[in-house]
Amino acid sequence: MRSRSICRAMISLLLTLVLVYACVVPGLAVTADGLTAQEKQTEQLIEDALVLNRSTVDAMKKEHTYQAFLDTVAARQQTWVRAEVTRLTKVLRGMGVSPQCTVKDLETAEDPAAKKLYRDICRWLVDEAEDSSVLAYSQFTSAKAIEGLDLSQLISWSALQDFVDTIVPELLRYALETLRQLGFDFGTDPFWPTLDQKAIVDYAHRYAKKYNPAYRVPTSGSDCTNFVSQALYAGGLSMTPSSIRGTNPGTKTTTEEWYYYNSPSATARAPYEYAVAVSTSWVRVEDLYTYLAPHYNTVTSTNDDVVRRNLKAGYVIQGGPTLGRYEHSSIVTEKNGKWCYTAHTNDRKDRDMKHYFNAYDKFRVIKVC
Repeated sequence: MRSRSICRAMISLLLTLVLVYACVVPGLAVTADGLTAQEKQTEQLIEDALVLNRSTVDAMKKEHTYQAFLDTVAARQQTWVRAEVTRLTKVLRGMGVSPQCTVKDLETAEDPAAKKLYRDICRWLVDEAEDSSVLAYSQFTSAKAIEGLDLSQLISWSALQDFVDTIVPELLRYALETLRQLGFDFGTDPFWPTLDQKAIVDYAHRYAKKYNPAYRVPTSGSDCTNFVSQALYAGGLSMTPSSIRGTNPGTKTTTEEWYYYNSPSATARAPYEYAVAVSTSWVRVEDLYTYLAPHYNTVTSTNDDVVRRNLKAGYVIQGGPTLGRYEHSSIVTEKNGKWCYTAHTNDRKDRDMKHYFNAYDKFRVIKVC
């Protein structure tokens, strides 16, 4: 009994040390005062982000490490969000855009950079179909509804959203690695193999321009993440078992499962939602990342050179605008010694990566092979 208590204490201590070490942001002190109302909601936001990673949460609770994990995430949020707000403010000023201006000011500006930023914000707030743990996008019903928002508020929202979407899954990976190193058995956790690089790239090349008839395109018309998931499946990533296989078509919001099944009873004319059983982790940019990031090494950066140094054919790369969520998933490929990407929606085969860097301002790489 005593050894069990010691083991638990060691797990708690080591998990905390590993996470704190991973979370340090140089030059910024963690303080308990001066928090915004959004920052005070940390625990609820994190629990929302973790709710579909139930096996991890249950494991941490069993080993009495969950509160230490939440405390560490809360500390990381304070430093990371503040640093990101500072970075975004500098980026906008470098574009000649004042953080004090409103969305309406961007709409009427003559500067192309301001107009692009306006379009990105509309795509993020107005066109976003699903609410997140940070923002209820359904409140923004039109471009007119966001005219009065000022950029400083949007910067804060974007930084917090990116923390929940990107950093929390990375922190989960540290937690999982620590628990596994200490001998914790997750039981029903799926096996996370190093995927077959050649199979991923071959699939991406084969179906870059000619779609695989075994898979339907989502109703939204956005096929980028659906295509990436197909390539990962071809590369050896197993679908997780689902009790709804072949019986209950529809899209299930989950990052605990990853699957796509055609309903055997559906006809060719049946609408997508009645013909396919699919998880959001298969078809949505953010949900695929949340599903994979706790189990594979990732790199997040706004620096093109850093991203290039971490590329390999078969990896997944995701891009996002200055403000807002990540919005595009692609497979990294290579041609004539140059890094390229292969993707759907705007169908691309071995397109030079420089175009990806020109299109987006922030990047995530998932090292699956």
